[in-house]
Amino acid sequence: MTANEPMPKVVLILRPFGYLLVTSIYTALLAVVVVFGWGGLFIGIDRGFGEGSSGYDVLVSLLVVVVAGPILGGALGIATALTASLTMLGGLAFVRSLTPAYATTTLTHTVRSDNAVGPPRLTKGAISLLPTRHGRFADFALRFNLAAQGLDWWVLLAFAWLGVADMITAGWVKWPATGGWVAFWLVVSMALVALGVVGLVRAITQPDRQRRRAGRPARRPLGTSRLP
Repeated sequence: MTANEPMPKVVLILRPFGYLLVTSIYTALLAVVVVFGWGGLFIGIDRGFGEGSSGYDVLVSLLVVVVAGPILGGALGIATALTASLTMLGGLAFVRSLTPAYATTTLTHTVRSDNAVGPPRLTKGAISLLPTRHGRFADFALRFNLAAQGLDWWVLLAFAWLGVADMITAGWVKWPATGGWVAFWLVVSMALVALGVVGLVRAITQPDRQRRRAGRPARRPLGTSRLP
């Protein structure tokens, strides 16, 4: 079915429910990742680093944060980016499915790509929920999804900062830090979060400029029927 081919009435009636179901599933998965992934340390550990620990214990804890934080952030970040972007894309398709202006067109499509996240495979993987029409929100959500699907190094670096921030914050919150230490560690956590958020936004909104700086060719425009 082409993008401009009239849709059967039964499809027009049922597709909002399908997109609502898909969006609800990804929303639930996103909540699980945020609560039990990013919030797992806050839930699982009894105490952080600080009072009652020797200087050696604190040093070891910080080394663990430096080593494990980027790995944790990368893994949780990609899971978060995928579920969040798919929630956005599914929600966009649901809203469009209720809009008369989109009643005569398909709303999403699927492509096969080597960049699809998943286990090792011999064939290309599927990337779904790609919007058929442009728009600011649609383009942003699509860039977000493709950045996660492609395991972009700029995105992984941004999530590494967020992973370190998550572990550092869990450490001083579960310490618990008191007095002036609260202000000190709060500044550290906020600075790390800011590095991660700024890096993530730049990676999503300015991927072509970053690739040119790195000496790599820019991506093809979003919305093309094939992905690299």
